[in-house]
Amino acid sequence: MVTMSKRILLVTDTYLPTISGVTTVVSEYKKELELLGHSVAVAVPETEETTKMENVLTVPGLPSILRSDTVLPLYFVGLENKIDAFNPDVIHIHSPGPLGLWARKWAKKNNVRVVTTVHATPTFSASYLPFSFLYEDFIKESGWKFWEWFLETSDVVIAPSYFIVEKLKKIGIKNTIFRAPFWIEPYQLTKKTQKKKTTDFLFFGRLDPDKNLPFLLESWSKVSVPNAHLTIAGRDLKDQRKDLQTLAKTLGCESTVTVFGKVSEKKKLELFSKTDFFVMPSKVEVQSIVTYQAALSGIPVVVARASALPEIVAHSTAPDLIFDPDDPTSLTRVLEKCCTKKASYTKNYTLSKDFRKSFTKETILNNLVKKIYSI
Repeated sequence: MVTMSKRILLVTDTYLPTISGVTTVVSEYKKELELLGHSVAVAVPETEETTKMENVLTVPGLPSILRSDTVLPLYFVGLENKIDAFNPDVIHIHSPGPLGLWARKWAKKNNVRVVTTVHATPTFSASYLPFSFLYEDFIKESGWKFWEWFLETSDVVIAPSYFIVEKLKKIGIKNTIFRAPFWIEPYQLTKKTQKKKTTDFLFFGRLDPDKNLPFLLESWSKVSVPNAHLTIAGRDLKDQRKDLQTLAKTLGCESTVTVFGKVSEKKKLELFSKTDFFVMPSKVEVQSIVTYQAALSGIPVVVARASALPEIVAHSTAPDLIFDPDDPTSLTRVLEKCCTKKASYTKNYTLSKDFRKSFTKETILNNLVKKIYSI
């Protein structure tokens, strides 16, 4: 029972039906906070879908030229009246884009508490820009300076991982920083009792540039251990699935690779159930929800030595399943090691007790309402 309900405005430049880490977090926050008795509204760009949603405050939007599945705010006429009517106790900003900037200004003007979650690094944003490798250092430097400025008016800054906590401290953020990852609900997978001939690897997530999937296929093409199979599955944008299938054929490994597009939750569970190892080659994860879901479900995860991913293996029973994301042979060696030592890695794989506990819904919601929103 909620003793003191709050009026909470969540602000994001990306929302459902787009599937991403941010949209997952915001939509689940809304649902769970409402179940706890709080009044929750979400400020988002207008789409055909968002106009039909309850307690969603929309502004006219324009399709993004960088991501075909997203809409960016066009202008903010009428939004101030909508927020005034909602009268929030706290504004929780989930993206530093146009809506986040507008909400930041409104909160400062009206002296309303602001919480900001850092969901992405400048490197992630750069992955969607053409030829970003030519000016990557400039993007990193200017991007973190922008975050430093943007967070100046936040009462609390949420970091989904230790990596982001340390990064924010390093760039000089003086605000209260709270590590609050999104909760993870693991699958209850049936233990594999029957020995099978193949060693099955899985990547699951968006088939987007930031996931470094061509690198994964290049590494996979060099695996010389027999009876190994790789499945890639997730939301397909701009014919990424077709491009990956073509690349697998070019690399000569199409017979050991299966690429799906978006799959149902039932199919996802099926893929997880048959998987021996989960692979995440991305360089820009601040909290890879699906990788944690695999690890917490008892599937050993193989991750890039980049961003927040090393935190997972460091707290696992298989801390050596990590590779250099710029060296394909580094991943190849780890994949082959997984095949030859499958039994020892997969038997009783788990994350440390305290680390697992920090990802429970009860713990995170309790911290969010009783601590973060009250500071």
